Amino acid sequence: MRNTGKTILSYFGSLIITGIQLFSTQTAYAQHCKFFEISYKDSLIASNEKNILFNNIKIKNPSQKTMRLGITIKIPKGWKLLSKDELLTGKEVISNFTPGMVKNIPLNLLKQPKTAASWDSVLIDIRVLDVVHSHPYAYHLRAEADPKFSAQYITEDMELAARPEVVPLSFRIKNTGNIEDVYTIQWQNQYLGLNEKQQLKLYPGEDTVYTYSLKIPPALWQEFRHENIALCINGSNHNSYTHVYRLRKPRHIIKETRSAYPSLPITIEGGLINQSNALNYYGAIRGDIHLANNDNLNFYYKSKQFGNEVYGIQQNMYLINYQHASWKFSVGMIQSLQRFFLSNGRGFSITHTLNDHTEISIAAILKDPNFYYTSNNYTANARYKIGGFNISQILSTNFDDVNHLNGYVLSNSVQLVNTKEMNFSVQAGTGIQEKTHNVPGVNKMSAGLTGGYKFMYKLGDWNVNSNIEYYDRNFPGINNGMMMQMHQITREFKKKFAGIFYSSSALNTRYYTDTLYNTDILKYNTQRYGLNTGFRDKRNSLMLNTGVMNEDGIGSESELNKMGFLDINYSFQSGKATNILLTSQNAFKNNVGVDKENVLITSTMASINIGWPGVMFSYTRRPIFSYENHEQKISSYDETMAGGPFIKYNLFRGKLNGLLKYQFSKSVYDEVVRTSIIGSINYTNDKIGTSLQISGNMPTNKAVTSGQLPVSEGKFLTVSLIKQLNIPIITHRLFYDMKLILFNDLNNNNKKDDNEEALSDMPININNTELLKTNKHGIAKYENIPKGTYALELSTIQDKGLVPANGLMQSVYVGDNKPIYVPYKKGRSLKGNVTVIRDSFSRTVFTADEIKIIVTDSAGRNYSTVTNQDGNFTFSLPAGIYTVSLNPDAFEGSDFIPVKMAFNIDLYKHEEEQVSFTIKQKTRKVRFLEQK
Repeated sequence: MRNTGKTILSYFGSLIITGIQLFSTQTAYAQHCKFFEISYKDSLIASNEKNILFNNIKIKNPSQKTMRLGITIKIPKGWKLLSKDELLTGKEVISNFTPGMVKNIPLNLLKQPKTAASWDSVLIDIRVLDVVHSHPYAYHLRAEADPKFSAQYITEDMELAARPEVVPLSFRIKNTGNIEDVYTIQWQNQYLGLNEKQQLKLYPGEDTVYTYSLKIPPALWQEFRHENIALCINGSNHNSYTHVYRLRKPRHIIKETRSAYPSLPITIEGGLINQSNALNYYGAIRGDIHLANNDNLNFYYKSKQFGNEVYGIQQNMYLINYQHASWKFSVGMIQSLQRFFLSNGRGFSITHTLNDHTEISIAAILKDPNFYYTSNNYTANARYKIGGFNISQILSTNFDDVNHLNGYVLSNSVQLVNTKEMNFSVQAGTGIQEKTHNVPGVNKMSAGLTGGYKFMYKLGDWNVNSNIEYYDRNFPGINNGMMMQMHQITREFKKKFAGIFYSSSALNTRYYTDTLYNTDILKYNTQRYGLNTGFRDKRNSLMLNTGVMNEDGIGSESELNKMGFLDINYSFQSGKATNILLTSQNAFKNNVGVDKENVLITSTMASINIGWPGVMFSYTRRPIFSYENHEQKISSYDETMAGGPFIKYNLFRGKLNGLLKYQFSKSVYDEVVRTSIIGSINYTNDKIGTSLQISGNMPTNKAVTSGQLPVSEGKFLTVSLIKQLNIPIITHRLFYDMKLILFNDLNNNNKKDDNEEALSDMPININNTELLKTNKHGIAKYENIPKGTYALELSTIQDKGLVPANGLMQSVYVGDNKPIYVPYKKGRSLKGNVTVIRDSFSRTVFTADEIKIIVTDSAGRNYSTVTNQDGNFTFSLPAGIYTVSLNPDAFEGSDFIPVKMAFNIDLYKHEEEQVSFTIKQKTRKVRFLEQK
């Protein structure tokens, strides 16, 4: 057995050694019948930093006789030979090897730019002439992968006079690397709702012209002015290219704002509520008024409901805010940090902000005779910073004359550490409760304390969170006797995480009461501890919590403590249309009640949405306990199932959206099945400032409740209409109009006379953003713009030889509505021609027409044209220094090369200049081969 084991080890060892010899850069060695020996290095890789591969082929005659060898060495494509040796011609060379002779053949290869990143072979063939034996060898080499690409846009900025069927956006892309690559091409524009991705595959050295057909919806064309279409190309190895295509729609008139006057934005709202054939209605109004740079006033008012049957407590709601510099004054529905049961609104507050770290505020909330709560509350809050500590202090007083109870609370919070790695704050306070009515045996005054902290720490992949909030039983207000805490430690493993946690919540105050049974069963005291784990990626998110939980409240009337629990939260998102959600909370316990039953409590909700359609389902299950002979027993289970299919729709680019759902529900408690159709419609039109919201429920069966719980099964419908009103304040003009008049100024008086021609269809670029075009009267308007200086970029008129009299770049000031005249005059002339000289032996067609000519002024502005069929071209230009050139991209890789690519001309000194370009074709070389 030992010998067998050694044999197996020896066999695997031989395989490993053989693999290393074949695929590593170690020496390869061969011996054939002792005729000769050959060695070299194998599996060589040329990196992107080191392009030369060095190798040495060593051939030895180990015998005692002279032998003749025919040696052939062939180099693969993509590699350049740097060594010089007669054996490296690719043809067989006969060599005599004397006894013991060793011949070294240096073989150094240079990687070419287009060498593919794939394995290739240097072929070595050695033929023993005397015995007619031929022995093939090869060593392998490759270039390291070098993914690269180049891209260049073709489509220039585009002017869209009329809505095109498609807008072609083109670019040229070339794979300049040495591997096959896939490129992700992304187009983006927010206004057009464009966020589209495509993929393109190119082989090394391959190039192509890619054109994207952009469609502009008719609904967006009317308001279309100028948009930037962003292009981003991503290849492997983080290579990228970006470009912005600018599209502009020229207009005779452009309005920057709807009105030249400041407006008072007022929103009015009206609504109807139909429930069980009882019709109610309400109204609302809100506004936001900008009074000055540091003065703003906004307000909101909503009426109570009016109608046949009004449900619940109804009251008018309102809020007025006035902001002046660092002061803010509010009246109406005041929201404050509540320590007591307070009325819904009816108060005021004043806030003064000294700087980013210091703020002081006071607030008062007064009792409403129509509301539940009967106290007046006054609160002061201060926020400031001392050194590196952020401090917050709250003093709250509460006076309840009905219940004869007053409360005074002072609480403090200090943030001790606030860094990226750690956040730590502590809180502490005290409170006094005073009884204003004598009750025998009860102290009139009692004091309580509060304290706690919040801690967060992150170290690498570890996260620690710990919070405690404590109020003793003598602390006044709604937090009386509350104790809440949460502690958690988690560690992240890239996309996964795992941790442990502990949380508890103990309440002493009755927040809610079950009015049917008048019990505290809605007051929960819970304790949970256990493990959590999960993972996240671009589409999926999963979180699992498991452990032990204790529960008072409902659970206090049963044996459902120390239950095991498992919570599952999962979500899947694919694009904007597809999502899956699952939320399931489960608790379980064995041997419950006199019958020792196994109990499972669950609350599960799931929904699937694929585009428009979807389906939702929910299920809850909880035991109902009874007593027999003072012993607890599970009498039944309260189970509810609900769900159904639905359709979410989103039309007209989000203007119309809503939900239509078929709802099915069944409660085991009362054995009633209910079905209904639920729907909502939301319509928003920002152009007219109007939105409409409709929602309702229509029962589809006549279910009758068995009577235990008050469940409403009637139909209802709500409708609300919101309208935005912009009321102009005509006493103060805020914006003005720029009216431009372009004309041929024949008498050079800078005024348009009756006999002077208006220049129509002339483009005017304003601030390099807006594009105007003159009408038949030579007029273009940019209306409702702020006072200020605007930059105009004008154009020449080549067919008439006209140029702007005051230059192509002009600045105008707009401070009123007076027209601005823009005179044109006869320009200076540039003429030229292009001559093409072809090789007499060439059959390539290359003519002098349609060749692009570029003129660049001293400011870097470009003008371009193309030659006519005779190779001639003309420009009409303002006085200046110019460079006239051909387009160098047109001759890249071509046999036709310009003798001179550019000329400099001076149209200050001369009224007219002329240039001539000559393009010659490279002469072909004829090589005469020696006759052997």
